[in-house]
Amino acid sequence: MASGFRTDFQVESYLKHQGEKFVKRFDANSFLHITRAMDECDLVERFGDLEKAFESIRAKLLVVALSADWLFPPEQSMEVAGTLVRARKQVSYCHLYAPHGHDAFLVDIQHLAEVVRAFLPWVRKPDGDPRSRRERSHRRLALPLPNGTESSESSWTW
Repeated sequence: MASGFRTDFQVESYLKHQGEKFVKRFDANSFLHITRAMDECDLVERFGDLEKAFESIRAKLLVVALSADWLFPPEQSMEVAGTLVRARKQVSYCHLYAPHGHDAFLVDIQHLAEVVRAFLPWVRKPDGDPRSRRERSHRRLALPLPNGTESSESSWTW
């Protein structure tokens, strides 16, 4: 190529920078397996519906939606969280403003890390100091259950 591999456009510079950060944080082979699993996983096809897919879950769950994510749209995350609530699972839901879309987990990791630390209180900040206990506001939502009643047992963290 006559132009070589220089970065003439701003988007190329951005992609190069993010690519360099990415390879320092992720093993390429692991990433290939993770992306293949994501591409091939269809819970509805495997279990018939989402509620059945989540039936055996006993853990507390965190669903994080990124506002401009096109790979996992916020509406899809909300559907998963709503199904978990209707299945009477303990779920926290967080919708983060993320103008970088799906790449937000690479670019704006601070806010995501704060959400995970709030959900997993035993996780420490990178400097080793325990995180300060911050009050989280909880909002109870009444969502319809399949039998027509309403659930207000699950707590959604905002």
